[in-house]
Amino acid sequence: MFNNKKEKTEKKEKLPSFRDRNQAFVCTMNGPYELNIENFGSLGDYSEKRIVLHPWKSTITIEGERLLIEYFSDIDMKITGRIRSLDFD
Repeated sequence: MFNNKKEKTEKKEKLPSFRDRNQAFVCTMNGPYELNIENFGSLGDYSEKRIVLHPWKSTITIEGERLLIEYFSDIDMKITGRIRSLDFD
């Protein structure tokens, strides 16, 4: 009986950690003019009207006016400008 419980707990799938850079991204909107993204992956397309990012197994498209990447590091990025839409594929 005790062995059955142990087997059940071993079969549970491990959920991805938010700190795992290959798994999850986090978007935080601070009003219509500021977006912070953690674990953004790689930068695809970049213009004043559209920014495309490629996090793990996904695509984020940000559209707006006067978009600017204020800063970025290997883990996070801050985008400012008039953000009109976010699209997650």
